[in-house]
Amino acid sequence: AVERALAVDPDEGVRGAAAFALASMSGASAEGPLREASSVAWTGALVDRIEAARALARDGGGDGFTSSGVARAGSALPRSVWCLTLPDGGLAFGVTTGDGELWIEGAPSYDDAELARVR
Repeated sequence: AVERALAVDPDEGVRGAAAFALASMSGASAEGPLREASSVAWTGALVDRIEAARALARDGGGDGFTSSGVARAGSALPRSVWCLTLPDGGLAFGVTTGDGELWIEGAPSYDDAELARVR
């Protein structure tokens, strides 16, 4: 879902967030999709965001903030993509299951975490 959002989503913000998610999850193996996304980016801001994600991928992906908590939501739109802003400013992503359940491991262990739907 993240690679598809990076490749085809019409929203610049979604593509930028997807670039960081892919770099964080895949590390150096994200280089190909990130390079391709950069070559078709239509604004300077998006190019800069994707290039920053490429730098993160070259460094092996993001360790960033980790926690033993889990963000959980129910009754969400099936197969929708969600993100959670972590205390260090990083993002954690999750995709809901077919029955609308969402779990994001490594989330802060506070109850009022704000989830945002990406796609």
